[in-house]
Amino acid sequence: MSDFAGKDQNFVFRQLLDYKSFTYSYILGDPVTKEAIIIDPVIEMVERDARIIKDLGLELKYAVNTHVHADHVTGSGELKKKLPKCESMISNVSNAKADVKLSDGDKIDFGSFNLEVRSTPGHTNGCLTFVWHDKGMAFTGDAILVRGCGRTDFQEGNSETLYESVHKKIFSLPSNFRLFPAHDYTGQTVTTVAEEKTLNPRLTKSKTEFKNIMENLNLPYPKQIGKPKLWEMMSLCSSSRVYMHHVAIDDIGSTFRDFKDLTKDHMTFLVTSQLTFSKALYNMSVLNNPLLIKVQGGYIGNTSLNALTTVSLDENSTELMSNINQVVYIDPETRKPTPLPSWWKEKYAESAKEKSSLIIEKFKRPLKTGHQRFQVTWTYTDGYEHANWTSYARYAIDSAHLCSKEGILQQFEENIENGVSKIELHYYGESLQGEYLDIYTWEDSEDSKKLYFDISKDEKSIFQCIMYFF
Repeated sequence: MSDFAGKDQNFVFRQLLDYKSFTYSYILGDPVTKEAIIIDPVIEMVERDARIIKDLGLELKYAVNTHVHADHVTGSGELKKKLPKCESMISNVSNAKADVKLSDGDKIDFGSFNLEVRSTPGHTNGCLTFVWHDKGMAFTGDAILVRGCGRTDFQEGNSETLYESVHKKIFSLPSNFRLFPAHDYTGQTVTTVAEEKTLNPRLTKSKTEFKNIMENLNLPYPKQIGKPKLWEMMSLCSSSRVYMHHVAIDDIGSTFRDFKDLTKDHMTFLVTSQLTFSKALYNMSVLNNPLLIKVQGGYIGNTSLNALTTVSLDENSTELMSNINQVVYIDPETRKPTPLPSWWKEKYAESAKEKSSLIIEKFKRPLKTGHQRFQVTWTYTDGYEHANWTSYARYAIDSAHLCSKEGILQQFEENIENGVSKIELHYYGESLQGEYLDIYTWEDSEDSKKLYFDISKDEKSIFQCIMYFF
């Protein structure tokens, strides 16, 4: 083990910056026991953080988050892959997944040290401040910044709650305690309780004045906000279809298109899917409105059928997104396509007259591509431990990000920043938990707004998709 952690010092402290989101991450450690924690890791900086932890000869015990961040994705999950002894932590009030859920008054132990957990909601409901009493430090997340504080205009924000949290849980600390924020946009790294109680232009005001200030900031939204994630949009459509197909629509238990009766002794297997996104979906304001989701019956063939799901704000507004999913009717014993029952085809033939089959042609993979290998994990599978239909889109996006970092994809980062306009997916096979998948990625040689993916298992293609960008 390295001794760079410094046995002549009685603690390890590193403040690290992600220059894209201006996020501070903190590594704290015990140089004697080598146990360490990291606060607010950023996914893009995981390689750096893991390298520093290893260079210092430390063993990461916890990856701790002050809250669910809107401007970046936490690096906890990726750190756990690189440093398997690490466990993730977050507030029990947040909706995020973590190995350990924290409550007000809990202690986070590492080596001979511990942090006190203080609940400081207001920026989000799950905001936490971590107090290192031995060292006179507090890690405040977005509750209080240097001469500022976290915004309260979205993500469960409440200015009155934030005011109470800061005054009761942070300003109650000794005046000389140093405060380390989760962000700073002006190059400052630390402040103190005394400074902020005297100089903070917002939190030195009355609660009424503070509320008025926070309601009139008119700040732009973080870059990561309003960027729909493919798998989340796919899940939204999927959940709506499942609800429509399985929840009774009358007193005798009928379901939409008699789907319950249709599938009582058969299965359906997804073969093709197309999602189309409107640029309006990237407007933050839509997140503050309820969504109208419609599921309509579509094409009916001999062994296949499809359905159309649309998402909009109301009956009169432009569609935010649409999704056509085509499935094959499967015999559960042979797992081969079988004809749809005649009674069902006759009943719904009229409604399917003007509908078309969703045909997506298979394409050939070139010799030169980007390549990544992923293992199917439990969190990406359904109740049968098969990779669910959204998982392949996640593997594709993750693979593209990694290939972009390696310099293989030249346009991906700019394209993904502009947004996805359409994605076409073709499913050929299945994959199970624990199996390994090879993801091949390449850009269209003539169209920079077009990206191809081929996912293979045991050298056989089981999924392909084409992604189009605005």
